[in-house]
Amino acid sequence: FFRIIKSLAGLSRSALFLLAGYTSVALVYAFFSIPQTLFWLNTSAMYFWSLIALLTAVGMYLNSPNKALTMIFIPLTALYIGGAYEPLAITLMVALTFYLIFKIRRTGTWSGHGSLLLFLLFLIISFLVGYAGEGNRIRASFLPQTGWDYKLVAAGKSMVKMFFLMGPPKFFM
Repeated sequence: FFRIIKSLAGLSRSALFLLAGYTSVALVYAFFSIPQTLFWLNTSAMYFWSLIALLTAVGMYLNSPNKALTMIFIPLTALYIGGAYEPLAITLMVALTFYLIFKIRRTGTWSGHGSLLLFLLFLIISFLVGYAGEGNRIRASFLPQTGWDYKLVAAGKSMVKMFFLMGPPKFFM
């Protein structure tokens, strides 16, 4: 994170290290299930390497977004992340889709977003290939089987809880 923060802010070296550390911690706590995320990050190197791949891709994009090496390397990181760390892949797919929609609406052009579009495309492909694999069906067979109605109700309850926990303060005043 130090290299990324350094390219964005003109701070002293000690402040950059502190900000990079805080940003690293914030990235870990930004995922859906904090206890499970911390458990898997500490017990599986595969997830840790996915975070390293993500940070490398972000650093390359911020330093040189449209260079040939970036256009080659960023899709490779997306292939690894999409197949190795599904929760991060889903989070990135949603966040990157909204980011690209916002940026393209704001600028009115697709140019300059090639490496991000490649990242998103390869992330989706890798995620779908990994998700369609036999291992997911085997793991799912050990879990309780639920219907779409239950899943929709559970998702609705979660959204209501998130709205009340993280809703805009002006709404409640």
